[in-house]
Amino acid sequence: MVDIVFSVAAKVSEYLVVPVVRQLGYLFNYRTNIEDLSQKVEKLRDARARQQHSVDEAIRNGHKIEDDVCKWMTRADGFIQNACKFLEHEKEARKSCFNGLCPNLKSRYQLSREARKKAGVSVQILEDGQLEKVSYRAPLQGIRSAPSEALESRMLTLNEVMEALRDANINRIGVWGMGGVGKSTLVKQVAEQANQDKLFDKVVKVSVLQTPDFKEIQRELADGLGMKLEEESEQGRAARLLQRMEAEKTILIILDDLWAELELEKVGIPSPDDHKGCKLVLTSRNKQVLSNEMSTQKDFRVRHLQEEETWILFKNAAGDSIENPELQPIAVDVAKECAGLPIAIVTVAKALKNKEVSIWKDALQQLKSPTSANITGMKTKVYSSLKLSYEHLEGDEVKSFFLLCGSISTSIIHTRDLLKYGVGLRLFQGTNTLEEAKNRIDTLVDNLKSSNLLLETGRNAVVRMHDLVRSTARKIASEQHHVFTLQETPVRVEEWLRIDELQKVTWVSLEDCDIHEFPEGLVCPKLELFGCYDVNTNLAVQIPNKFFEEMKQLKVLDLSRMQLPLLPLSLQCLANLRTLCLDGCKLGDIVIIAELKKLEILSLMDSDIEQLPREIAQLTHLRLFDLQGSSKLKVIPPDVISSLFRLEDLCMEDSFTQWEGEGKSNACLAELKHLSHLTALDIQIPDAKLLPKDMVFDNLMRYRIFVGDIWIWEKNYKTNRTLKLNKFDTSLHLVDGISRLLKTTEDLHLRELCGGTNVLSKLNREGFLKLKHLNVESSPEIQYIVNSMDLTSSHGAFPVMETLSLNQLINLQEVCHGQFPAGSFGCLREVEVEDCDGLKFLFSLSVARGLSQLEEIKVTRCKSMVEMVSQERKEIKEDAVNVPLFPELRYLTLQDLPKLSNFCFEENPVLSKPPSTIVGPSTPPLNQPEIRDCQLLLSLGGNLRSLKLKNCMSLLKLFPPSLFQNLEELIVENCGQLEHVFDLEELNVDDGHVDLLPKLEELTLIGLPKLRHICNCGSSRNHFPSSMASAPVGNIIFPKLSDILLESLPNLTSFVSPGYHSLQRLHHADLDTPFPVLFDERVAFPNLEELTLGQNRDTEIWPEQFPVDSFPKLRVLSVYDCKDILVVIPSFMLQGLHNLEVLKVGRCSSVEEVFQLEGLDEENQAKRLGQLREIELHDLPGLTRLWKENSKPGLDLPSLESLDEEIRDSQLLLSLGGNLRSLKLKNCMSLLKLFPPSLLQNLEELIVENCGQLEHVFDFEGLNVDDGHVGLLPKLGEMRLIGLPKLRHICNCGSSKNHFPSSMASAPVGSIIFPKLLQISLESLPTLTSFVSPGYHSLQRLHHADLDTPFPVLFDERVAFPSLKFLDILRLDNVKKIWHNQIPQDSFSKLGVVVVVSCGELLNIFPSCMLERLQSLQLLKVEACSSLEAVFDVEGTNVNVDHSSLGNTFVFPKVTNLILGNLPQLRSFYSGAPTLQWPLLETLAVYDCYKLNVFAFETPTFQQRHREGNLDMPLFLLPHVAFPNLEELTLGQNRDTEIWPEQFPVDSFPKLRVLSVYDCKDILVVIPSFMLQGLHNLEVLKVGRCSSVEEVFQLEGLDEENQAKRLRQLREIELRDLPRLTHLWKENSKLDLDLQSLESLVVQNCVSLINLVPSSVSFQNLATLDVQSCGSLRSLISPSVAKSLVKLKTLKIGGSDMMEEVVSNEGREATDEITFYKLQHMELLYLPNLTSFCSGGYIFSFPSLEQMLMKECPKMKMFSPSLVTTPRLERIKVGDDDWPWQDDLNTTIHNSFINAHGNVEAEIVELGVGSAL
Repeated sequence: MVDIVFSVAAKVSEYLVVPVVRQLGYLFNYRTNIEDLSQKVEKLRDARARQQHSVDEAIRNGHKIEDDVCKWMTRADGFIQNACKFLEHEKEARKSCFNGLCPNLKSRYQLSREARKKAGVSVQILEDGQLEKVSYRAPLQGIRSAPSEALESRMLTLNEVMEALRDANINRIGVWGMGGVGKSTLVKQVAEQANQDKLFDKVVKVSVLQTPDFKEIQRELADGLGMKLEEESEQGRAARLLQRMEAEKTILIILDDLWAELELEKVGIPSPDDHKGCKLVLTSRNKQVLSNEMSTQKDFRVRHLQEEETWILFKNAAGDSIENPELQPIAVDVAKECAGLPIAIVTVAKALKNKEVSIWKDALQQLKSPTSANITGMKTKVYSSLKLSYEHLEGDEVKSFFLLCGSISTSIIHTRDLLKYGVGLRLFQGTNTLEEAKNRIDTLVDNLKSSNLLLETGRNAVVRMHDLVRSTARKIASEQHHVFTLQETPVRVEEWLRIDELQKVTWVSLEDCDIHEFPEGLVCPKLELFGCYDVNTNLAVQIPNKFFEEMKQLKVLDLSRMQLPLLPLSLQCLANLRTLCLDGCKLGDIVIIAELKKLEILSLMDSDIEQLPREIAQLTHLRLFDLQGSSKLKVIPPDVISSLFRLEDLCMEDSFTQWEGEGKSNACLAELKHLSHLTALDIQIPDAKLLPKDMVFDNLMRYRIFVGDIWIWEKNYKTNRTLKLNKFDTSLHLVDGISRLLKTTEDLHLRELCGGTNVLSKLNREGFLKLKHLNVESSPEIQYIVNSMDLTSSHGAFPVMETLSLNQLINLQEVCHGQFPAGSFGCLREVEVEDCDGLKFLFSLSVARGLSQLEEIKVTRCKSMVEMVSQERKEIKEDAVNVPLFPELRYLTLQDLPKLSNFCFEENPVLSKPPSTIVGPSTPPLNQPEIRDCQLLLSLGGNLRSLKLKNCMSLLKLFPPSLFQNLEELIVENCGQLEHVFDLEELNVDDGHVDLLPKLEELTLIGLPKLRHICNCGSSRNHFPSSMASAPVGNIIFPKLSDILLESLPNLTSFVSPGYHSLQRLHHADLDTPFPVLFDERVAFPNLEELTLGQNRDTEIWPEQFPVDSFPKLRVLSVYDCKDILVVIPSFMLQGLHNLEVLKVGRCSSVEEVFQLEGLDEENQAKRLGQLREIELHDLPGLTRLWKENSKPGLDLPSLESLDEEIRDSQLLLSLGGNLRSLKLKNCMSLLKLFPPSLLQNLEELIVENCGQLEHVFDFEGLNVDDGHVGLLPKLGEMRLIGLPKLRHICNCGSSKNHFPSSMASAPVGSIIFPKLLQISLESLPTLTSFVSPGYHSLQRLHHADLDTPFPVLFDERVAFPSLKFLDILRLDNVKKIWHNQIPQDSFSKLGVVVVVSCGELLNIFPSCMLERLQSLQLLKVEACSSLEAVFDVEGTNVNVDHSSLGNTFVFPKVTNLILGNLPQLRSFYSGAPTLQWPLLETLAVYDCYKLNVFAFETPTFQQRHREGNLDMPLFLLPHVAFPNLEELTLGQNRDTEIWPEQFPVDSFPKLRVLSVYDCKDILVVIPSFMLQGLHNLEVLKVGRCSSVEEVFQLEGLDEENQAKRLRQLREIELRDLPRLTHLWKENSKLDLDLQSLESLVVQNCVSLINLVPSSVSFQNLATLDVQSCGSLRSLISPSVAKSLVKLKTLKIGGSDMMEEVVSNEGREATDEITFYKLQHMELLYLPNLTSFCSGGYIFSFPSLEQMLMKECPKMKMFSPSLVTTPRLERIKVGDDDWPWQDDLNTTIHNSFINAHGNVEAEIVELGVGSAL
């Protein structure tokens, strides 16, 4: 009890006594406290002064002060000031109390207490001031690490170029300056900046170079566009590129390094004049090339760097070593000597980096010494600079290698070429093998790259040399090593003599030279290398037989890309020759090569050789044999390869594939076993069965081995060891060589594997320790990619693999099955999975935790995929919970995953943390997976840049925004359950705003039917705290979001869901807005540039109190399918959209106004929509005006260039005309007329479509014409008028005199001029009669000049089109004549394309006066003009025509396409006598011209009938006309009884590839015998609806001499509706056709056909055979033909009533086997008499058959009576049902027969004993 009392007393004392004593102490210690504070303030002031001294010293030394020092000093200053004021106040207080004699106790108490408190603060500040460092030495801006892009002059030029790119009036920009000055670097920065600023949809850059390689340019453009060019011809590739680029709305094309005019059209680049969204940036050394030849509008010069910038760049390249005080002044002088040229600066700096001072001094002396000569394009100092870099290369080997690089024909250098040259010249010291030489080349290339003498290209084994460096290398080689080079120079005889005089010359290089004549020989006793490339590539080159006799020391000979029908005999004199290159050559006999006994390297890359001579086997010293790209090579005699036993490198990429077995007529793979030195092999093997079992590749270091014929060779490979296997059966014993290769392979592609569920483990049980890239596809048996139970290695699985691609593995259950040791998949960076329908998850949690390097995941079309990462209870460990999951993940794409509900989940959660659902329902239903451990997923957001989710129908919501701090792109599409995108619940908002997704730039949401809000803020108070209620508007900020697309969101009501506080504010501010709005004051987009809204819920876009500055940078606004909005841009939004440039509104049925002007003030009118360039309005039925007419103020649109909609009041639009570039009017049914032309002076594009009341387009009434002519719409380039039923005239001139004044009556013809109009399209204008309406004077002139023309014409003498190139006239029902006989001079003289279709009143197209004006015509198409009698008319004109003469000729020099169709009255092309020539015609189609003869031969009878006027001129009169370039010919239903006359010249169609013949009723033979030889290039033949045809090919009368040339290229035959056809050709013909190239044969509705082809025919390349409704066929093919079908993939037979079997029975033994190796799909339909596939005893094998369809084959009881094997066939479709598989094909078909007919009716069939699966 006592203790309790004392305890209570103590507590009372503590709470009552102690505070009292403390308070009294303030009074008793008053003086002490005041003095103590004074001392501490003084002490702090001293410390502050000392710190200031340190700061001052640091500033004097150029250092920067640490932030904490500045903050402490500010804090100390504030305290000292405050404390001093306090002490002054205390003194005053003391004085007021009679110097303390009468103290105020209350005041003393307060002052003492405050002094004590301040003293404590002073002590704390003093302690905080004990800072370790005051300052730090900041790097000098732009000196230590300033790249060239930071240089001021370059940034200035860059900004100027970017400004020009933003200028709508500039579309061609030039950048010029001398070589090496930095043009390429600058335009690369332009490309990066344009991409960053999103100025264009696409930006592509390509180097043109001095000798443009169009194929390479096209390839680079295609790569930049992400497309693949499959066309072979340059023109075809150009057309495909043009089509692709024109599809881009905006595109920037950068053409770097132009040396001369580049034909854009030839490359496939659209002209900016035609494609308004296209802009060009061009670089060149020569300004004239840009401004004069490429028509640039603005050019920027890149000058040399000034001294300051030179030093910055030099210091960056040379490094910190030049900080040495002794070295620095010398380095400054060296930098000055580099003359401000960046390439010289960098190369010299790197050469001298880390060198001694003495070397720097020597370098400076060398740079200052003058040189005797100058290199073209370089000043002396530049050459000295580059030469100095050469001199400082260490060792003769690298110097010689550098000079060799400079001697290569182009600036693009393939290291393989360096290998061929270098080994031949013995440049690589100490190397004994090619592998060692390749490694040495890698070292030397790296050395030259580090010295900036070679540059990267981004391609493997390809480097580039700057042309100035190359020029320097060549000059050095010439001066020091007697190397002679010429490029693009005509080489005359005296030039050869100059070479001959150089007895010391060692290398000669002649590139792309025009060599008319080779001398008989050259005396060059020391010559080691002779290169002659690209010489007269279109002509055969004859090298004299003695040319090489006096070149005894020649080691390397390169005669690439030439036509060499014969090699000179003196070639055999080159006893020391080690390297011979004949790349890209058209070669004849090359047997003489066998005489080069010391030859080590033979290169026949891309040559046209078809067969290797057997004598090549004599080249027993050959070490490298390159046949890459020699795709025509079909024959290599046996034992040739095995004889080349010293081979180290054999390259057969995209070349020979015709491997055969041993003892056959072609090479076999077993020969490779004899090549014991082979270390590099590129080869394709069409079938794995060809591989010998004992094949071993132990020595291979580099290889690309493809097994299967489906693989495509690529140009750029990631690794040195690539293996691709197709249709490989792992259940069989693996070839030893393949097994061993799998252990070293770095890049592995597997397709159609079979042999088990876990084939990869069977291939390599060690875990693929060296594999970097794995691609597995189309292998239905695979269930696991790797199973840990099958591995034997302790290193784990795939320890170095970087990319994994899985495609069409329909039964794949797990990628990785089991537990794997640490290190497995540790280097994996990219994963792509497509069409794996059985896969439920991507990785287990244990595997996922090890993927620390994974950057990209892409999962597409996996029907069963539920989650990306699966975790089980046994995988959860407390110490592993915080292990990062995919910490480096940057790109995540999930598409077409209908069952995906989570990214990761735990089946049996053990953690007690509250749920944080990332993907999945907020309240998951029963059995719904849920993510409970947020720590597992926090790492996902760390680096994620791109997230794409498409067709994930189970997804309910996304992750919290906190996980996506680096996300730049978010696309969510067609996720049917998604209710909101960003979950802001539990988000900590304590400062009144949220910076949401700080790096997000693009947000696309499409097709989300349940989405109500994009940001979900919940409904409780803590989601938006009280501080937020009074915060500035824009609580949620997307700081970098630039592009929003919201489309097909039918339930979206607002961007942000209503929270408590936001609702409270909204209700107070917006009582008149009972419905939600899309954007309100709680969200802001400070950098939004493009906003697209379409087909969303009917709501208002913005509220009335919307903050004006919410969209300060919005440039493009598109609104469509928003049904209930009345006004697009309300008045309160106008000022906030002052940067808007493009506005598009469509399909908004309720819109009445576009701009609402009520309530606006006039003060800021200039700021409203001042940048608006383009308005596009369509399908707005309620729109009556852009804005109300009586609005004050009005709307000024000074920048408007494009307007698309109906205009009613021209007064409102006077401001529009100044800059209007494009005007599009569609579906404006009330429009009567357009503006006066005076308002459209800058108009470039005019499109008027479906305006039902429009009577004329341009109104000239009241137009002042005082000079006799009108330059109408001076910039108009395109005019399209479509669907205007009331349009009578395009230009309305009125009817009174003043419309065309008297001065005009005597004015030059062509009073109305459209100076720049390039394209006119007139379509569906039924009442149009003339372009210009008749005026008084013009009618008067017309009647005097044209008394024979009672009706108006479309184009008469009053209108001129000097620039017109494209003219389309379609469905003009009232036009009877297009051109007047008198038209203005130069008008229509540039026409390139003329299309006339469905003009029923036309009698002809052109008057004869147009003949001379069609010199540029390229395409003429005339169709469906029912009255047309002639294309050219001479009737009623003043042209004198001599009908008796047939000798006159007129040439259409550029026409490539001529199409005449459905012209029933057409009798002739030209009703006069001249013969017409078509030298460039490529495509000719003439059909349904019943009265026109296409071809006729000039016989005496023809001449007589023509003189009598009884015969119309044919389209083509033979032999006066030829078709040297015709490639496609289509003929059908014309007047001709025969297609070609008997005297038809054999060589008339040397290039014809496609022949189509239709509706020619009287012809008996399609191709007669005399035409066969002339059609040797024919590839496609189509014949249809020719009722009399009995044969397709006539062979009678042919000689055997040229049989091999006949139809060797024919790939496709299609025959339809030929009722009398009995044979393709007669069987009893002595000769057969060679159809070895045929790939497709389709025959349909040929009811008389009794035999498809003779049994002697071989179809070794046929892939498709389709025979339908050929009722007379009893069988399809003979067994011998069947055996030749080794590549047949599709077989379709149907509707042949008499067919009993497919393969005829010839009574062979059952052991005779027929294998259809490639057949995948077979159809047997409507064959009522078919009993079996073959009734004979053949064994049939279908190793690839996967689909079989049978329907209406009632007599088919079995497939074949003998053995049938179908290892891949698992089911057949009988009728419309899938029939269950039973044992084998015979049993399955038999059971289906029994099921259809019953056991009673079914005939018992004894199946073959050997029938098996």
